[in-house]
Amino acid sequence: MEKSAALQAQLKSTSPAFLVEAHNSLSAKILEDIGFKGIWTSCRGISGALGSTCLDEATSPRVLDEAGLMAMITRIPIVLDDNTKNGELDHVRCLARKLCRLETVGLCIEDTPYLQCELDSPRRAINCACEEFCGRIKAAKDDQTDRDFCVVAGLGSLAGSASISDALFRSEAYCEAGADAIFLRSNANETDALFAFAEKWANRAPLIVMSAAGYQPAIAKFEEVGVSAVIWLPKWDLTHSRSGVPSEIGIG
Repeated sequence: MEKSAALQAQLKSTSPAFLVEAHNSLSAKILEDIGFKGIWTSCRGISGALGSTCLDEATSPRVLDEAGLMAMITRIPIVLDDNTKNGELDHVRCLARKLCRLETVGLCIEDTPYLQCELDSPRRAINCACEEFCGRIKAAKDDQTDRDFCVVAGLGSLAGSASISDALFRSEAYCEAGADAIFLRSNANETDALFAFAEKWANRAPLIVMSAAGYQPAIAKFEEVGVSAVIWLPKWDLTHSRSGVPSEIGIG
């Protein structure tokens, strides 16, 4: 299980890792060849690549087919963000088992039943009950067959009206339930809150962020506050270095 161990090592590194979103096996292979060390994919992204803006049209078998192809033709870790049906315990259990078999080494489930994907637009998130979401995390951890498989808890607090205190309380509970990392999105208006959360979180567990702040100058701040990994949504007409770090990249 070298890929899962590689992801865990990236998340525990003293410098932020870069995970770039891919929506099919071709884009995943291109990103690996460019030099990136990890891939983030999602039901939403796969659905968009299939020509649909409706999440429900990318059914679980099709999403798993695409994730499996990405894993088969690449040698770098791949994390799937399951932003469609994560409210069902049986779905979470089954997904964890299948992803382990496919060598897709991470699963992100989110505590909001609905979250807009546009990072630059206003969002209103309604968090599910903390105890309920902890049950989903435990279900995924109970059914993973790869020791290093990474279950990421997606936190919606900062996207709604909840306070940083609520975000910290939930993150503690999620980690106690077994989450290997916390995931936060932020649009341009929420970046300050993201940094404030990260400083107070103080690297108690790995923190993965997807931010509309852009590549520069935010990357230095991400490292300063202890962010473990940054997810970039690449604009495919921009160039990248082969060092695993983008020479120029933006939210696309």
